[in-house]
Amino acid sequence: MLLNDGLLLETYGQYLQKMKVEPDHTQYADYGWENVPETLNFSWLAYSLMLPEFSRSLANIVNQLGNYARRLKSWDKVLSTYDEDLRLELLFQFVEPIAMVSLTLPYAIQSRFFFSIAHLSHQANKTKLGPGWKDDLPDDRDIAREVARKYGVYWSSYAAFDASVVTIFSEKHRLNTDDFRHKHTHRVPTQVVLGHAGLVRRGKDTIGRGVKYEFGDRPPIDISVLADELSTEFHRSLAAFRDFKLVVAEQVEEIKRNNSLP
Repeated sequence: MLLNDGLLLETYGQYLQKMKVEPDHTQYADYGWENVPETLNFSWLAYSLMLPEFSRSLANIVNQLGNYARRLKSWDKVLSTYDEDLRLELLFQFVEPIAMVSLTLPYAIQSRFFFSIAHLSHQANKTKLGPGWKDDLPDDRDIAREVARKYGVYWSSYAAFDASVVTIFSEKHRLNTDDFRHKHTHRVPTQVVLGHAGLVRRGKDTIGRGVKYEFGDRPPIDISVLADELSTEFHRSLAAFRDFKLVVAEQVEEIKRNNSLP
């Protein structure tokens, strides 16, 4: 179906009106809170430069997730009034790109939290290890939760941060989204808001301990379900961001007390 410009403009106008009245999140990740002293010596240059970059990047991606969840809720209200054929065309035109990007964000947010705190903790650990500190952080591509934990263990606020971050992109989230992020990158994913997929699925036969084949398509992830799921992931990410700030605050205070380190 070829949609004319007038219909597209009218539909987008309805979406903008829905966005105006769609309840906004009461909080978002904030900026400019780092409070690193300008008088730190050269030993802390890496930390003082990485912290604002990492915190800004984390705030951006967390807030992006919250914003996209709100957009999807607004689009769901607009498109629920259209007939099926027209709705599918408008989903393709306006919604599917947002939905697909949104589903990659929880995993990216979790990974970025661990990456950022691993680097910051590694530098801040100079205050804990003194002359025994070694620049032995693994390559960036190898930094994940276990690496972050190894370097964050010296900080009392790290355990709460770790517990918050692992609630993002949890097993339940992967189940609710049919493991979209992994399948989209490595396999054939469930469709998002459009189309059907998974006509043939191969898996383990837990009874016979062999393999089994399942037949029958799977419907796309519903836009309203997706919006609620992403909103939940946003609030989990926001909680992790608050705990990230607590770890940083603890580290900055130690750095201030050890500013004379060579």
